[in-house]
Parts: sequence; C-alpha cells; structure tokens
Amino acid sequence: MRLRLSLPALVSLSFVLTCNADEPRGCLGSGDPACVPPSPCGALTYACAATAVRAFRVERPEQRPAGIDALASRGDYVIENDFVTAVIEDVNHPHSLATSGGNLLDLVPRGGTDHLNAVYAVTGILPRDGFHYRSINLIQEPNLVAVIARGDLEGDARVTVTTRYELRPCDRGVRVRTEVYNGGRSLSTWFLSDAIFWGDRGMTAFTPREGGGFRFPVFDLLKIDTSWITFPWMAAQSHNAPDTSYAFVSCTRPTLEGLQDSTISAYGLPRTVIGPGDGAVFERVILAASGSGLAGAQALALEAHTKLFGGSVAHVAGRLVGTDGMPVGGGERQASLLIYEPSPARPDDPLAGTPWNEVVPDDDGTFRFDVPAGKTYRAQVHRLGRAITTTAAFTPQASATHDLGTVRVARAGRLSVRVTDAETMAPIDAEVVLTPVNAADIASAEGWVHGLFPGCAPYLGPPDGNSPACNRALVPRGETTFAVPPGTYWVYATAGPSSTLARERVTVTDGMNLTTELRLRRLTTVFPRDAVSADLHVHGGRSFDAVIADRDRVMSFISAGVDVIISTDNDVVNNYEAAVRELNLGDRVTVVTGVEATPLVPYLYPPGSEFPKTVGHMIFWPLTFDANESSNGMPWDELQQPGQLFDSRHGVSS
Repeated sequence: MRLRLSLPALVSLSFVLTCNADEPRGCLGSGDPACVPPSPCGALTYACAATAVRAFRVERPEQRPAGIDALASRGDYVIENDFVTAVIEDVNHPHSLATSGGNLLDLVPRGGTDHLNAVYAVTGILPRDGFHYRSINLIQEPNLVAVIARGDLEGDARVTVTTRYELRPCDRGVRVRTEVYNGGRSLSTWFLSDAIFWGDRGMTAFTPREGGGFRFPVFDLLKIDTSWITFPWMAAQSHNAPDTSYAFVSCTRPTLEGLQDSTISAYGLPRTVIGPGDGAVFERVILAASGSGLAGAQALALEAHTKLFGGSVAHVAGRLVGTDGMPVGGGERQASLLIYEPSPARPDDPLAGTPWNEVVPDDDGTFRFDVPAGKTYRAQVHRLGRAITTTAAFTPQASATHDLGTVRVARAGRLSVRVTDAETMAPIDAEVVLTPVNAADIASAEGWVHGLFPGCAPYLGPPDGNSPACNRALVPRGETTFAVPPGTYWVYATAGPSSTLARERVTVTDGMNLTTELRLRRLTTVFPRDAVSADLHVHGGRSFDAVIADRDRVMSFISAGVDVIISTDNDVVNNYEAAVRELNLGDRVTVVTGVEATPLVPYLYPPGSEFPKTVGHMIFWPLTFDANESSNGMPWDELQQPGQLFDSRHGVSS
C-alpha cells in the first residue's frame, strides 16, 4: 500500500533524509510523548502594530468562521490574530479523506470567508500513508498560540508524527511544522507533504512555473513520475464571491514538489527513502487573502518566499477600461488579467512561458499585483472565460510601483431577460438557457475557468457556481441581466415540466444592451392539482462537489416548480432553511435535511478480498442539522462497509 516508484525513480532519491542543516531535529525519536516541536518558520518575520493573538475551543455555532465551506464544530481548536483565523479539527472530528481529526479544516482572512475543504499532512498518496492523530493540546504564550497534534502513521503505529500549527500577532497565515519518525525496522519511501482536497470546481490551483499556471500534467496514479512537478510555491483561488485566495510556501526549501489536479493537490518535500531510526521534517506557511483572483495570496506568497530565500518584489498597477472610457471590473466574469513571463518563440502564449499571477480589477477598473522584480512580463486580458487581448511587454523593478497605464478592451454585451405568464403577464421565477444558433459559432462562444472545465458555449460564469453558470441563468421574480459573449443565440426559458417552453433568437455584440421577453403558459393537465413534485438527491455548496450558494440552489428548484427538496450533500448535513427564510419562500417549498455518505477511502480489509474497496454512495434522510456537531451531524464514513454505515444511521430513512 506504499507509494510504489519505478527503479529509475528510486535511484534518483536521496537516502535517509532527516532535515535541513539549519532546521532543528525537534522531537524526532525523542520518545517523549509530551515533547513540543520547535516553532515553525523561524526565519519568516512580520512587523505590524497588532499585538492580539488568541486561541480557544469552539463552543457555539456562531464561533464558526464565515463561508459555506466552514465546518468548525464544538470542540475544534481556533487560533487567530487580527489578520487570519485558522481552525484545527479535534482528533475525533475527521473530515473527507483524513482518518482522524487534527488537520487544518478552515482558514479565513479576517472578515473573509472560508473556501477550504481541508488540508492533510501525509507521507504518500494512498490511504495508509495518512496520519492518525491521537491527541491535541493547546499552547498559549504572550506572542504566539499553537496547537500540537500527535499520532502515528495510519498504516504503521511505529511511525510517529507530530504537527504544530502556530500563529503570531502579525502573521498572514498559519505556520505548520510536521515531524515524522520511522520507529520501525524497514526502509520507507515517503512523500512528506500536504494533501488539499478540493473535491469540486470551487477552487483552482496555480503554480508559477514554465508551461504551468492553472494547468498541470494529467494525474496518473500508475505513472507518478509523469505527473510530478516542481514549483516555488502553490496558490489557489475561489470563484464564488465573496472570494478567498490561498498560498502555500515552504519555509526551508526554495521549491516544493508534488501533484496538482482539479480534485486534489499535494505539495511537499522530495520523495525520499527513510531508514529505521530516522525521519523527516516539513515546515511551511499557509496564507490567506480576501478578494477575487490570485493577486492577494500571490502577494503574500512572494513576500514570504523573498524573505526566506532572497530576491526582490515589484509592484505593478494599472486600470482596465472599455472603449467608451468607462471602467471594466468588479468580478472575474467581467475581466481578469493573467500575468506571465513570455517565451521569446511564442510571446502571445502564456503556456509557452511562465505564468506568475492573475488579478481581477476592482469596480473602478483599477488593479494591483506583485511579481518578482527584474523579469519581463505581459498581461493577457480574459473576459467570460476567453482571452481577448494581450498587453505589450513590461519589466517592473523593485524601486517603485510600475504603472501599466490604461488598458482598453471591448466591453461584453449585456442581455436582460424577462419571463412572464402568458395569460396574466405576471413575472415568473424561471431559468434561461442559451445555445448558439449555428454550430459553427460554438467554438467562438465557448469559455472555461483558466483552461479548466471546458464545454460551456456560451460561457456566462463558472459551471458549478452561482447564477449565471455555464450557459444558463436563473430568473428570480421574472427578470435578470448578465454579460454574454458576442454571437447569435437561442434563449430558452423554462419554469419546469408543468409549463411550456419559450425561446427567442438574439444577436449580441460587444458593448450593446439588449432586452428580450419570453412568455410561458401553465400546463394544468400535466399534473393533478394535489400532486407533489420532489427531488430526493440535491447537492448544494456545502457538498465537496458543488459551490452553488444556498440562495441560488433554492431558486433553481423554485424555478423548476419543485415542491420538496431533500438536501443530500456529500459527507456533510445541510439544510436550506436560512435561504428559504431570506427569499420568503416558505409557502413554495419544503426542505428535508439529509446527507449522501460518500466513501472515498477504501475499506482496507474486506472479508474474503485481498484488495481495498469502497462500495457505493448511500443517501440518508431525514436527519437533524446540528452545527455544533462535526460535519453538522454526519458521522465519518470512510474505511467502513455499507452495513456499518447503515447501523450508524439506524432509525432514519434511506
């Protein structure tokens, strides 16, 4: 069950890694169960006027950070200062892929929202390479707070692990030190790293490297070497406002190694063979910033990397405006700029060069971003999922902010849609879907999220996000307006199977404002008057495979005429009661609370089989939503057979 490498890959590994010469050995091999690892990232210092640093255990749901992905529950540990809040699970609160608690669950910039599922330290990519933390204790000192998690390797209790999460008053992220000691008798191949379970399309990872950015080699479990990359740091951004970006920087090495994918990323030390009586130490800082795009987290990553390993930072500013001189910005759909170091042979292609950053202009069109000083860059402007223009080359220096000036682009056209009842002319809650009239127009209308998740033509927004998403949009109370790439489209309107469809043909050009109206007629003979429509399997934003906000999730079913929604998010109990109240729709829809148990980590020893397995996804309802409990009341479902899951949910429907 260990990470298996080819012979050439093994030969290339360094044998018996302990830690860098300037890195203290800490608790490796001490045998003291109360040993406290040294403070992480000692060379990384920040200055500020703040002095506050706090630590506590969660007691009430309102202590949970903001954000639909935030899952702190009673008993979890919180460390925070005036810039960031981090939540570490209690050991009895495992989430998603981890076999125990003790991992970084939530990370929120002050006043921002959480977009992380979880971050787990591991020694490889298979289930037995994860850590099983057995105990946690809290350290509170005048100038720092820390959480110490202690345990062992899931597949070998002789391999001990200690992880220290720490925060100081001026830190912009949480410092982490993981020590793993091989107390067994065999050589082990380790990839000591953090695994980040994105699980959905809510976050996209980014690495500044040649041919990289948001794109990576295909992740092939059987050909690990072909998927492996090296990079100075990793970052990630969300795509549903209010947004958060994250960055991950090693504190002891100028580069990280690992695997990147839209579902899971892993970054850490080089793959290494560790002998008996030796171990490895991994120190890193995990940073968080508010705002759309990558620029916030990339600025923090570049600052930290420069402080630790040298170099200098250049600040760049500019403004994006339309051809009419009015500002363009305020969201990733409207515009974003991909900053890259061009290849001399193919200067217009970011993938031929080295992408370094991505920035979303503010409402007034202004933007700022940081890059390593002294390099030559170009900025490629994106709109509605497609590149539309590229700036001339510029070479910013560290001495002063480089003014990129005014960048002019064509503003996207905007389409206003009204949907009404054909008899009463009253507005109707509905959904509209756009498709190109001519097949030849599909290629020019298609867009994506930085090259990921293609297939939306036209692209109106991230396919799994809030409305508008992919090629469709919700029409609450019968009216909505959204940006559309140029083209000729059929606009279809639907209010569910109990009404007619309607469609209108529209032609949208850059800069125009267009309005179209569609009328639907109720089909009274389709369903009996006392019939009830229901969807028994619904995923919302708390589910790891979706990012749609509760408000839009509820509206999507209202617009389809559904009377009953059973919320069955993956591995977390959720309900839509707050959204129903906010929208004043209690007389239109009934919400039943449920869950989809989604085993991802194989049951290791199924009777009569030599291979690990997972068996199906199981849906349970009704359940009780309880924000005090881990996963809002959903028991951990990994490493279990179906019968065990059913026993744990005895007394509920399934």
